Amino acid sequence: MESLNSGDVPAVADLGLVRRKAKSASVPLASDEASSMVRASQLVGTSHDILPKILGDLKDLIASESATWKGKFSQLLIVNRPFFHHGADVLWDTMDSLEPAFKLLPWFSTPYTGIENHRYSGAADWERFITYSSRIKSYVLSSPPNLHMDPPWFMELFTLPDRPDPMFPALQRIHVSSSALTGPPLLFLLIGPALRSLHLVLIKSSIAQDNALSILPRLTTSTPHLQTFQYQGVFRPKLFLHVSKFASIISLDLGFLDGGDPRYLRDLRRLPHLERLTIHAPTFDVKSGREILLKPSLQSRSGLQTLRHQSITASGYQQCLIATVLSPRKLHSVVLEIGNATDAMAFHLCIGLYLSGNPSLRELVVSFKQVDRTPAPPSQSSTNRNDWPSAQVASGCFTHSLEASRHVQMLTITDMPPHIAILSYPNLIYATNSWELLCTLHIQVALPAGAELQDAETRLFARLFPGLSFLASNVWKHFPNMENLELHFDGGLIAEEDIYNQTHPRALNLTMILTLSLIS
Repeated sequence: MESLNSGDVPAVADLGLVRRKAKSASVPLASDEASSMVRASQLVGTSHDILPKILGDLKDLIASESATWKGKFSQLLIVNRPFFHHGADVLWDTMDSLEPAFKLLPWFSTPYTGIENHRYSGAADWERFITYSSRIKSYVLSSPPNLHMDPPWFMELFTLPDRPDPMFPALQRIHVSSSALTGPPLLFLLIGPALRSLHLVLIKSSIAQDNALSILPRLTTSTPHLQTFQYQGVFRPKLFLHVSKFASIISLDLGFLDGGDPRYLRDLRRLPHLERLTIHAPTFDVKSGREILLKPSLQSRSGLQTLRHQSITASGYQQCLIATVLSPRKLHSVVLEIGNATDAMAFHLCIGLYLSGNPSLRELVVSFKQVDRTPAPPSQSSTNRNDWPSAQVASGCFTHSLEASRHVQMLTITDMPPHIAILSYPNLIYATNSWELLCTLHIQVALPAGAELQDAETRLFARLFPGLSFLASNVWKHFPNMENLELHFDGGLIAEEDIYNQTHPRALNLTMILTLSLIS
């Protein structure tokens, strides 16, 4: 059999040939033992329980040696009927083109121009198609479609009498990129009740965007078991309205290539079973802070009762808006990537919102991107911070939430800008003394490059970081479960300290990475 491309799958094995080979393959039995061995080997070769595992391992082995594994694997299908059926399941499990399936239709040709002179017989014409389309579990469409189909002929195909609906009844996962959505709206042919995961990766192409977004209303009625939805593309307000109707969604991942208004995220609060939410919105830019609540912990809101994990990428002020608009109350972990951090107010307010609003929070991970390593970059001007809480209010929310939290087990902050560290570091390491469950404390400041600090920077950081006595006075006293500690320590303080009498036997059980900031 000739080798096949990844998109070419043999549809039918010659079952008559299989039967003839089975009849001619008589095995002379020399003894009862030999007879038993032959029967055992035949059972393995026809077992519906064992064969899928064997064929799956063979597929992995062949695929590890050759990207065009389907051509070699298809040669196994002629061994016997069970090999054919289970082997076809493996071959058709994941497809990267719709063409092999549609070529099974007796009238189909490319470019497709309708059934033309074919005498359409309804369901009978679809039998061969259903035999193989019902085996497909995943579609990964990342290249322009091979199906050339003008809109009239697409509508003819979509509305043919006795067309199977759904056309791919076992399809559970779809991954589609922009280049695959430049032709007819083929997603309408793929959607069905078995769908569990849909991933749309789109660029700024109006055709691809329209084709992708046009399927969303159908998803709300045709995919009752959809659990994972991922979208990467331009910001469209109507996206959130449609997504909010995905009642079965558990995991939602939204990434935006352009600016937008985070207040539209409010629609996501309607999702009744959402457990994990990821939003990548580095270019959101809404100036008004009118949505921010000065006492977020006192607000009682319904929605997102099942949300446990949230990851947000946005600038500091947009982080605050997203936290307020979504207003989750039962998070266990929060991951924040903060871009363009201009001042400490947004950081303080954001952390305060999450800690005070989620008393059961266990993990808080914060990283800063595009860090300006100068000591104190200018803050956002008051004219661009309309209706935002004052720096004093934000600082109070920050400090109070740190002191009130009880269940945090991990706090990790990386690449903190120096100007934010100056206003935050002491609270982070001293106001957390009530965190008895804390196991990991990692706070890393984006210090200027080089081993030595300049004079101006030395004055700014003077006594900001603790000495080693902090281990005895705070860590060993207040954090009985501490396992990993990574902090900056002040070299000047260490030189002045007498820590001999402050040693503690539990130090032997503590794994620490001590980053000494060379400030004297």
